[in-house]
This record gives sequence, C-alpha cells and structure tokens, in this order.
Amino acid sequence: MLIMEQALTLPDAARVSFLGRIPHERVAETLATYDALVVPSLVMENCPGVILEARAAGLPIIASNVGGVSELIGAEGLVPPGEPRALAQAIYLCLQGAVPSARVPALSVASYLTKLLSVLPIDQTQTPTPLRRPPQHTRS
Repeated sequence: MLIMEQALTLPDAARVSFLGRIPHERVAETLATYDALVVPSLVMENCPGVILEARAAGLPIIASNVGGVSELIGAEGLVPPGEPRALAQAIYLCLQGAVPSARVPALSVASYLTKLLSVLPIDQTQTPTPLRRPPQHTRS
C-alpha cells in the first residue's frame, strides 16, 4: 500500500499533507506552518538539506539515526532506522513537549560553516590555491 493510501485510513484528527515539490523561495514560509519535521530515512544521510532548513526555522526535528544526522540534531530526536513504533513514540513525545532537546537552536549557514571548519584539518592562515583546469588532450 502506498503511503498516500495509508494516510487516507488515518483518523480525521490526524493532519498529514503531501505538498509535492515546494519552490525554494517558499521553503521558509512552508516550514513556518509545521509543528515538527520528521525525516524517517532508511538510507545513509550525510547532511540532509531539509534538516538544515528546519534548524534555521527553529523546528523540532525527529529523524532516523543514520549517517551524519546525529551531528545535526539532539540525541532525543533520533530514532533507530526502520522502527515505526519508535518513530511514532518520538513524534508523540515531541508534540507533547516531552522531548525538549528535539527542538534544537536555530542554525544559520554561517554558524554551520564555522562548526564544519572547526573540525576539518584546514590551515586557515594560508591563501587558497586557485583550481586549475587539467590540460586538454587532443587526438592526432
């Protein structure tokens, strides 16, 4: 059964929306209407952009503990991947306000980059070397 078909079987009190693609210029406006962001990934996620956007909006976030997601949200907002009961419980507790650390402080691009650069082995005192195109080889 498709997830949209499953949503049709939910009680009337449940609010589930399938918005489709949202133009980038409307993302912040749309996120402002959400109660929380849920990212139930089953695959490795490095740095999901939607989590960064939700952090910037100050939304509470519940997500599968895969890849780099744990570096972006609080431990109480993490659930094991592929465990729907754990996901449902985390969502319920989050919406009841019982998981305060699921609401992480807003994150700006500048603060994210500062955090990222603090853990990368980069000598920030050196001037970056410009990238050069590799030589073009022609066949004779």
